[in-house]
Amino acid sequence: MKFEEKVVVVTGGALGIGRASCEIFAERGASVAILDWDEKAGNEICEEIEPKGGRAIFQKVNVADFKAVENAVQKAAETFGKINSLVV
Repeated sequence: MKFEEKVVVVTGGALGIGRASCEIFAERGASVAILDWDEKAGNEICEEIEPKGGRAIFQKVNVADFKAVENAVQKAAETFGKINSLVV
């Protein structure tokens, strides 16, 4: 499945299954907004995606804080455009 010109927001995207999801979405052409509390791991995954031609941003977010998640999704939309998928 291709994700070119799609925007995907992934919560918990810095580690584990979330990280693997971010890598796959980016490999298939999506712009990825990575939301996680682990700033170091979040920045690392962005640094891995971008040299391969992918587009990614990281935002440090506590997903238990609804307003923080709402603000992060808004920033993703401002950066990449319309959000097509949200992985929670």
